[in-house]
Amino acid sequence: MKTVKILSMIVVLMISTFYGVAQETKFSFSVTEKNSDSIVARNGAELKLYDKFVNAIYDELSYKQLFSSPDFLTPDNTNKVKDLIRKEITSSIQQDWNKKKCTLKGELNTNLEILAEKIENEITNPTEGKAKVSIQVESAKVPSPQLDQPKTKPLTAEEAKEAENLFIKALESQELGLNELALEYYQKGIAIESSLPQPFFNMGNAYYAIGNYDDAVKCYQKAITLKNDYPDAYYNMGNAYLDKKDFPQAIIAYQKAIEITPKESAIHYNLGIAYFENGNQDLAIAALQKAAQLGSKEAQIYLSSNGISW
Repeated sequence: MKTVKILSMIVVLMISTFYGVAQETKFSFSVTEKNSDSIVARNGAELKLYDKFVNAIYDELSYKQLFSSPDFLTPDNTNKVKDLIRKEITSSIQQDWNKKKCTLKGELNTNLEILAEKIENEITNPTEGKAKVSIQVESAKVPSPQLDQPKTKPLTAEEAKEAENLFIKALESQELGLNELALEYYQKGIAIESSLPQPFFNMGNAYYAIGNYDDAVKCYQKAITLKNDYPDAYYNMGNAYLDKKDFPQAIIAYQKAIEITPKESAIHYNLGIAYFENGNQDLAIAALQKAAQLGSKEAQIYLSSNGISW
């Protein structure tokens, strides 16, 4: 599920604290990959480009000794740290590619001290992130999803295998933050096999990660039509509506998720945010109290700081 949102009034305080003290470090890299298949070339180039960013940032974190303990840079934790770097960074990419090669240029500005603190917190207190894919790549425009493509006959073994391979490639790309490439694979896979809810859910997450909330909602809705008791789809749809500032629809989606999984604190917490944004303060407090009772630290802190019991 998506990382729990903090109420807007708290976010403002955090941002004002960082301004004036945050010093960003700039990274710039370019790569060229040759291949007869343009998509394969672009995939390879993007992987190499992000590897350059990740390795450079890891080296800087190590050189500047920004972690509170050297244990975070031991061999056992190296891959964990690099995976978290990859998930946290956001890079703008310029591309030049044709049928035989792809050249990508990327720039990244990041505050290494803040990044180190996030990584330490995640390793020390790991959180679930079913919908969180933080790297957003600016590249070619991605088409809207084609959601209704029923098969007129059962899949052959070859078709089923091809669809499976495309969905696997999509997930691998998504894990690396290559969301637009993942969307290409999902579109191709769904053109073959459109009866499974999970690819639509994951495609919705990819659209969400690049800020295309409208198409994310469409994908979550399609996943729900294929699997009605799908709390993650309702929850992530609520998050998309929340970011679209469509608060009434966000409330409905969160309520649906709660009907299926009533003991998930993150859903109650985000429902509280949606109520606040919609001007329903009493309902917001009630939702936050429920979230706090279910173990949400954010809800507990907010309620306690405002003198509200839970």
